[in-house]
Amino acid sequence: MGKLVASLPYVEEDVFKGAPFLREEVQRLVNQEMAQMEKSDYLESLPFPECNILNQHPVPTDVIKSDYYRSDNIKISDEKNVEEIRRASNDVHIGLEYNNIKQMNLELQQKFGPSAWKEYISALETEKKNLEAENSKIRFQSDEINATRKYVQLQAKEKLDTMTAKTNFLIQKNEIIEKECMNIEEELREKIRKRVKLT
Repeated sequence: MGKLVASLPYVEEDVFKGAPFLREEVQRLVNQEMAQMEKSDYLESLPFPECNILNQHPVPTDVIKSDYYRSDNIKISDEKNVEEIRRASNDVHIGLEYNNIKQMNLELQQKFGPSAWKEYISALETEKKNLEAENSKIRFQSDEINATRKYVQLQAKEKLDTMTAKTNFLIQKNEIIEKECMNIEEELREKIRKRVKLT
């Protein structure tokens, strides 16, 4: 049964006011159905919200190890070794170039940083508004679905109430008919006994 259930029932709170014991019974039935339902990701079929901001600012994978190229870390064990001196010289040039690039980036950040952050924040606010609009749309659709379910279940409740009243009426009528039949049978038995005595 749990595999066939697409949604759990909706019960109006007013129903519990007249019959508080129904709340426990409804909760028991809901828990029973939920225990039989297969666990699934209800958001699996929905597309993941696009967020271009994350794609525009990837995390760098190759980071220069600036500490390695510091001048106080560059040592020459053999001053007569030309290859070692050339390697140390290259390391110094790399460290110098890195410092120049770092200085340039700091100058660019100081000059364009505030406006870049404003653009970044503006893009985030736009993304936020789009997500809020999408959220409002989904909430509206959800409210429509719940309202439809409530209307359908109220209609079903009216039919059930009518059928319950009719059933109770027929039961009472059958009890009256059964009682009358028993009275008629008793009268017939009494007449038969009297006739037997006369004969």
